[in-house]
Amino acid sequence: MSKTLATKSPSPARVVIRASAGTGKTYRLTGHYLQLLVDGVPPRNILATTFTRKAAGEIFDRILLRLAQAALTDEACQQLAAAIARPQLTVTKCQELLTSILSQLDALQVGTLDSFFARIATSLALELSLPLGWSICEYEEDLRMRRDAIEAVLDTEKTSDLLTLVNLLFKGEARRGVSDLVLDTVNSLYSLYRETSRDAWQKIPALARVSHSDVEAAIDCLSEFPMTDKRFDKSRVESIAAIEAEDFKLFLEKGIPSKLAAGEDKFYGKEIPPPIIAIYRTLIQHAASQLVHQVAMQTEATWQLLDHFAGVYQRLQREHRSLRFDDVTQQLAAGLDSSKLAQSTSRLGTRIEHLLLDEFQDTSLTQWRVLLPIATQMLATHPASTLLCVGDVKQAIYGWRGGLASIFAAVQEQLPEIASEELATSYRCSQPVIDCVNLVFKNLLQHTSLENASEAVKKWQTTFPQHSTAKKELSGYVALHVAPAADEGETQKRLRLQYAANLIAQLAAAHPTRSLGVLVRKNDTVAEMMLLLRQRSVRASEEGGNALCDSAPVEIILSALRLAEHPADSVARFHLAHSPLGHALGFDADQFDDTSLAAEISARIRRDLLEQGYGKVVLAWARILAPHCQPRDEARLGQLVEMAYQLGNNPSLRIERLIEIIETRRVSDPAAAKVRVMTVHQAKGLEFDLVVLPELDESLTGQVPMFVTGRSSPYGPVDTVCRYANKQTQQQLGKSLVELFQTHTDAAVTESLCVMYVAMTRAIHAMYMVVDPPTKTGTLKRDYAGLLKATLTTSEVLPNSVAFETGEETWRPDHAAIDLTLDTVPDDYASEIPTIDPIDIAKKPAFPPRLVDRVSPSELEGGPKVRMDFLLGTSDRLALARGTLIHGWMELVDWTDKPLPTDEALRASDYAASSEPAELDAMIAEFRRYLAQPAIRELLSTERYAEHRGELQLLREHPFAVRDGEQLLTGSFDRVVLWSQGGKVIGAEVIDFKTDHGKDADELSSRVAFYTPQLRAYRRAIMSLYHLPESQVTLTLAFLKSGTIESVA
Repeated sequence: MSKTLATKSPSPARVVIRASAGTGKTYRLTGHYLQLLVDGVPPRNILATTFTRKAAGEIFDRILLRLAQAALTDEACQQLAAAIARPQLTVTKCQELLTSILSQLDALQVGTLDSFFARIATSLALELSLPLGWSICEYEEDLRMRRDAIEAVLDTEKTSDLLTLVNLLFKGEARRGVSDLVLDTVNSLYSLYRETSRDAWQKIPALARVSHSDVEAAIDCLSEFPMTDKRFDKSRVESIAAIEAEDFKLFLEKGIPSKLAAGEDKFYGKEIPPPIIAIYRTLIQHAASQLVHQVAMQTEATWQLLDHFAGVYQRLQREHRSLRFDDVTQQLAAGLDSSKLAQSTSRLGTRIEHLLLDEFQDTSLTQWRVLLPIATQMLATHPASTLLCVGDVKQAIYGWRGGLASIFAAVQEQLPEIASEELATSYRCSQPVIDCVNLVFKNLLQHTSLENASEAVKKWQTTFPQHSTAKKELSGYVALHVAPAADEGETQKRLRLQYAANLIAQLAAAHPTRSLGVLVRKNDTVAEMMLLLRQRSVRASEEGGNALCDSAPVEIILSALRLAEHPADSVARFHLAHSPLGHALGFDADQFDDTSLAAEISARIRRDLLEQGYGKVVLAWARILAPHCQPRDEARLGQLVEMAYQLGNNPSLRIERLIEIIETRRVSDPAAAKVRVMTVHQAKGLEFDLVVLPELDESLTGQVPMFVTGRSSPYGPVDTVCRYANKQTQQQLGKSLVELFQTHTDAAVTESLCVMYVAMTRAIHAMYMVVDPPTKTGTLKRDYAGLLKATLTTSEVLPNSVAFETGEETWRPDHAAIDLTLDTVPDDYASEIPTIDPIDIAKKPAFPPRLVDRVSPSELEGGPKVRMDFLLGTSDRLALARGTLIHGWMELVDWTDKPLPTDEALRASDYAASSEPAELDAMIAEFRRYLAQPAIRELLSTERYAEHRGELQLLREHPFAVRDGEQLLTGSFDRVVLWSQGGKVIGAEVIDFKTDHGKDADELSSRVAFYTPQLRAYRRAIMSLYHLPESQVTLTLAFLKSGTIESVA
């Protein structure tokens, strides 16, 4: 990282940072995190979240890398100190922080919002009524449950009701099986269904109907009216035919009705006679009322379908104990009130005092409903708390999955004292790249054919900040290439991609050490580009991936599996018999219609699969096919074998299910290559020395949606849902719904511009954009290419040319690469690394983490016996809540011979958030009584440890996770006192607080025996964490009600 970036001043304590692409938002966030660490904030009190595991990993890595670098040299330490405004920072302090972090990696709360919400839901499973032992399901498992739910819905519906429902939903649109159509509907709209009430789907106003007799009379009058103009007469014939055929869309789209519906009174320049207007008005009213009624019925029918599906699907989820991350977030938002959410983090055994939110523009409304109470409580409870929201509405490209960029504005309105900061100086891009970005996005309105996209484009251009770059010394180049024009029989897209592939091959050869990103819009185009690059001997890596069945040899193996499942499958038989695998199995081309032989081979395959497993059988088949494969297909076979072995661990997996997983699971085709092909969405957060954009023909308005939605406020809940309708039907729906459709168009255009901005800002040095030649009419299309031509070119655009360029075409390929992961790297870095004490990092277990049983010491209470009240849920929840409150307050107690927490501090704690004031007063009095008991005062005093020489360290509600035999032991210590000499821990006392008590000596003895397994587990954890012998760890039970102290052997 350059010194310019490294010496930036830190952000305010509570701030929203609008960070344009490449301006160092991750650098700022990690800098703030390091600032908190230097100030002594425990990592477990800092929550840093983002939206993908990859991005979370980058934040985690960047924290460790920056700290590790500063722990090596004084110069690096001084640069980090300047970057985070902590001049007192020393190399020794950095080494101590690094050692501390690496010894408690489990305490670092750096991850995705989904994982954080899942942890909260796990701790509140009873309150949320989640299935016992629930888990997050894999994509394929969820798809299977959805299909099973759809089949159950279709099976239980009466045939007449089902036909009516399908006709309403897909009238005039059905081209595939009903199950597939319903699955598409569910996948697109189930989340919307979960977030809305039925009322939202019933907002379409009914228009006054025209009686059948009035329609017939109007048709008769129109038929008999004398027409002197042939064009008027032709329109009349077409109108009557459309009305009688009940094709109301066609009626309103053509001829005289289209003019009258648009408010015009002329047809081909001639006045429409008033009597004809009056007749048509009746028919237009009839057509409009029918179309509006159809939209209303389709909207209502969709809700009914989703409601039927939800009932079955949610039952299957409970039976399988499987949820999606979206389900968890929705349950938290809908199942808990604000006070419960505010105190939810206390169940995690930690206290969040600092909240760092990355990529905030992608936050959904449901996620914000969960985060807002937590953030509000944190800011109100902890005066020194910090809130950092980092994001960029110009990079909001996930609206299709619920991201709501307008929430960015809600932060400052809904949370107190939040400052705002804007970053527009890039530390990534060369000057030519930044110049091109400014030239395009500051001049979007030069495109003169934007039509209904113009308002959204105008808003984007108006709000776009002028970008600059701190990397002015970087050489660079930008070019807009125009592909050749397609001849007859050629497709323009194919020709453009071939042209781009040739360009990429040239660039890869000219810059062999440089990273080159090929960014496209669709996954199908990724596969197509990969094929074209392989044909040109360009080694490339495919990111994101497609299903393995994009490879012909894999399809052959799938045919063998289908034959095993269904011997009569004639397609599978034909395909297998005409392949090398079929020959090896004794099933040749002239035998594919031999039913008995097919049945014999099917039985043999099933027997082999049963005896050997999927992995071994698929491996044997792959070896047969490999000699006939190209390198890419051979690699796909290897991935199939790996998948077969992985899935083969499930003994109940049927062949049909295996086929389904292979057909649906996306598997990337990675390679150690400088050229990487991916979608723009997959490139978010990445950067490349060179970028090629070969797919710029995407419409700004996007695909036609199934439904449009509306909100009363920019970041309020969806309160209106309407089936999509064409322009003529929209005009009949009323002003509010017409505005709804335009709002959808504006959102689609805005997101398209965001995608374009993300694509153009991935380049460090050079960017090459490839577009189609102009159309025959010369009219600019409403797509990315149209915007580029309008903003970058001033003369005629010719095929097979470079229409725009800036910078140096021969930019220096030997320019030093930039590593943005470090603050700085000295030239003689390797020779200046000092010797420091080694840091012990726990080794990664040799077995998969999911195969390790996770157990908490509290689950060991009572030894091997199972508590019936736990299984049946009959334990006293009130007592549990009071116990949680007391434990939370005990965490605030330092030493009893030092000042105790005030009543105000007790009331302000997270644990007290949901208690009534009167109840709190009584609990505080009870808590004070506990602490006043002599045995408790002595237990919690420093005097108790006077005989132990050395330094005392106090841990309270301290989380841990250690390997304990063949299981993972996780939990939190109530209170641990450590004593050390020479910086090494030599002894410890574990104190566990209990709010129950024994009424007599026998019952007390019984309670001690009950808790002994739990305390012994705590001892093993302490021994593992601090390398202590058993004799140096004492265990103490503190029964707070009775003031009794008991030692555990």
